[in-house]
Amino acid sequence: MDTNKTVINVLNDLLKLHMETEQNYLECINQIFHRGVRSFFVTQAQTKNKFVHQLALEVQKLGGDIYTADATVVNHFDFYEDLRTISFEEVLNYCLKFEEEMIATYEKAIHTEGIEETTQYLLLKQKTELESLLTEAKIKEYRTHERLVS
Repeated sequence: MDTNKTVINVLNDLLKLHMETEQNYLECINQIFHRGVRSFFVTQAQTKNKFVHQLALEVQKLGGDIYTADATVVNHFDFYEDLRTISFEEVLNYCLKFEEEMIATYEKAIHTEGIEETTQYLLLKQKTELESLLTEAKIKEYRTHERLVS
């Protein structure tokens, strides 16, 4: 049963992280005027929301209590206060770095001892989607940078 609790805690940690970053992305959307970065934020917020629901179902399936957000949401984006003064490249680079760290968190979660195959598959599927979105965002960033430099 301790293994099950460990897996539930890992899932709830991911759930919390997605809930907080979804809120962070949503709060930033109206502060960003660059269409490409705004689109990235919208996509990320939607993905986080989808993952929250999937992870909550998995926690429930394992018989655990689903993490519920408290009143304080951790702001993972320390640039938030400076959104109007920093470049969109800086904002996007920070977010891409954060998403890379989230992928690393998934890598650890996937290898949690005693994790069930179906839970592992869900985490692997979400990690793959995060990697795909990250690659897509980097390609768009590169193309935008090339147009600005040319």
